[in-house]
Amino acid sequence: MTKPFFIICVSILHIFCTKVFAQSVHLKSVLANSNTKKIIKNAYILNANNIIIDSTSGNGKFELIFTNPKGIYSLYKSNYFVKKITIKDAYKDTIYLNPIQEKLSEILIQSKRQKQLLNIETGTNYLNRLEIKNIPSILGDQDILKYLALSPGIQPSMEGQSGFFVRGGNSSMNYFELDNMYLHQINHLGGLYNAINSDMIQSVRFSKSSFDANFGNRMSSVTEMKSLKKPKHLNGKISLGVLASRGTINIPINETTSLLLSGRRTYLDLIKNLFSNDNENSLLYKNTNYSFYDYYLKLKKSMGQKSSLNFKIFKTKDNYLRDKPSAESFKKGSWSNIVLGTDWSYLFSENSKNTFQINYTGYSFNFSEKLLSYDYDLNNYYRRFSIENTYYKTSTLFNFSAGINYNFIKNNTKNIEAYYNDSLLNVENSPVQNSNIISIYAQIKSVSFNDFDFKLGGRLTHYNYGSKIDFTTNNYLRFDPRLTLSYNINNKQSIKFSYQNIHQFLHQTTITSFSLPSDFYLLSNATAKPQFNHMFNLEHVVFLKNLSLTSGFYYNKVLNFSELKNGTLNNLFNSNVYSELVFGKLTSYGLELSLNTKIKNVEGNINYTFSDSEVQFADLNDNLPFKPVFDRPHNLNISLSYNINKRIKLGGLFMFFSGQNYSEPTAIRIIEELPVLEYSSTNNNRFPSYHRLDLSINYKLKETKKLESNLNLTIYNCYNRKNPFYINYESTRNTNSSITLTKENLYLFPIIPTINWNLTFF
Repeated sequence: MTKPFFIICVSILHIFCTKVFAQSVHLKSVLANSNTKKIIKNAYILNANNIIIDSTSGNGKFELIFTNPKGIYSLYKSNYFVKKITIKDAYKDTIYLNPIQEKLSEILIQSKRQKQLLNIETGTNYLNRLEIKNIPSILGDQDILKYLALSPGIQPSMEGQSGFFVRGGNSSMNYFELDNMYLHQINHLGGLYNAINSDMIQSVRFSKSSFDANFGNRMSSVTEMKSLKKPKHLNGKISLGVLASRGTINIPINETTSLLLSGRRTYLDLIKNLFSNDNENSLLYKNTNYSFYDYYLKLKKSMGQKSSLNFKIFKTKDNYLRDKPSAESFKKGSWSNIVLGTDWSYLFSENSKNTFQINYTGYSFNFSEKLLSYDYDLNNYYRRFSIENTYYKTSTLFNFSAGINYNFIKNNTKNIEAYYNDSLLNVENSPVQNSNIISIYAQIKSVSFNDFDFKLGGRLTHYNYGSKIDFTTNNYLRFDPRLTLSYNINNKQSIKFSYQNIHQFLHQTTITSFSLPSDFYLLSNATAKPQFNHMFNLEHVVFLKNLSLTSGFYYNKVLNFSELKNGTLNNLFNSNVYSELVFGKLTSYGLELSLNTKIKNVEGNINYTFSDSEVQFADLNDNLPFKPVFDRPHNLNISLSYNINKRIKLGGLFMFFSGQNYSEPTAIRIIEELPVLEYSSTNNNRFPSYHRLDLSINYKLKETKKLESNLNLTIYNCYNRKNPFYINYESTRNTNSSITLTKENLYLFPIIPTINWNLTFF
């Protein structure tokens, strides 16, 4: 994008908005006890709607930017009187809170739980830095995405698989971004860890509906993660554990520049030999090795009071190996992400700003398998280059945003080399796919209309299949409307409704007999028309003294929904994978219930989802509906935490959900001396139900103004439940030249105790 074109875009967006020349007011202060003068850490900062927007750090400091000169903020800490602050407090170095004898626990509960009550959006979760720090630990890690996956309406993948399923959609329908950079693959193997180190995250916004207009090409969910802000002082966190270690450091280089570094590495491949290698008690699975690493780097540069620039790098790498001493069967795989980005933000005035960003995302997957005399290598990649400019305008009544986005996508669905008895087989691979996507969008959101609020947005997209932009052939022009309405019945109840129609120009080719995160994607073209959905959501929120209850109903209908004909690797050996696709419709509906409570030192969450999904294809199952892979009728999770005292915290998590559907082979034939599996019907069997119990204990060792340390002990899968990671079919050649097919359940993770030492410095 040329500089004149960028300037024109900004000018066109800006001309529709009223100019405001007042400068923003920065409040940088320390919170302290008015009697003892000691600093107060982990206090809440709330806006006028009693919604948490920040918290004080370990040294009692916090920073606010007043975007409204008449804005009123509240400072709250248990055992202190609530203090209101305005612009007049912007010049105070220290703000004092007055201690009281009686706990105001209800205010804390309200500030955390009323976010769902007062926010306009349906199906949306928010996490700030303090809430992220209080997420229950699993294997010593406060995992953001695992925590979000406990939300109603989300169906986790089976153990060993990547991603999750939201309201009937498949994993390709979820969008993830870190600091405005698109992440194509966010999971490490087995679901034990995801690719995001929570220590480096400042805030998270997760949406199952009510998507903002700047998001498109994904129909099920949007996860926005923001990394840590520029610090005032050097701070960070180090965690040393049995299975993995991680570290995060946030460095203020000078007054205008800061550097954020975060990394993690697992030891699974190094400690594998310390565990039994049999089928019953193996860490991972017998004869299996696995390792991963990930890291993130962000350089932030402020250019005066109005402008800032960020440079970002994100990298992940996974390696998986399974073999047998006899070498009759062998499998290995690896997958990696590389994400590069830069963004520039400019503040026109206190109430208007512009952001411009350029990002690149590259994902690659490699897999090799040897079975008897037959072996193959499979590779694919997905690359995306993106340019986006967005203008924001705020006022006392409305928030407005508008922008333009361009994406160039390069996709290699599969590249296969196959051998039989070391002789190369003739496999014709599909050509590399390219597409150009140009979108313009706008959105208006009411800020304070008494008890009624709304959000209205639209996104117009031109999609072109091919390496060059062509407005005459292989293109689609689509408009995506979004509407959200919210009504506060009283200060304890609200009811919300949302509708959205979104087009997705990406198709996932699911291999139901394949459990690794293969992510075989196809771009829309004349054969594969864009998928699109109609999503309706109705939500009711009730807030009481010690609990909040959210109940919701959704209905999701997806048209031009695609699947492979039989969902096996055999489909990928066809030179034209598009010819193996079938198109139909997906219908999903569900009831979601969420109960959150806090009574003294005990905090608990209970989430339950009942859902039903069906797909129907004219070319499959005699045009009769059947259950998709990701249909999970029941999903229940219960999490509890108990603060015994200031040093010891106990936690527990129980999960139960229905097993996924898969296609089970019913016969095997020999064609030209090659074994070929046959399937009588699609998704004719279901994995066993998944359930497990995790327990944790956190013990605070030391706490000062400059640092704190703690030990975290976690027992993963306490009662050693054997949840299948993969159902394998071994073929054995008999003496009479026939072949016997044997079913084998593979298990990844038995009971795993682990201990982590965490050191946080301010």
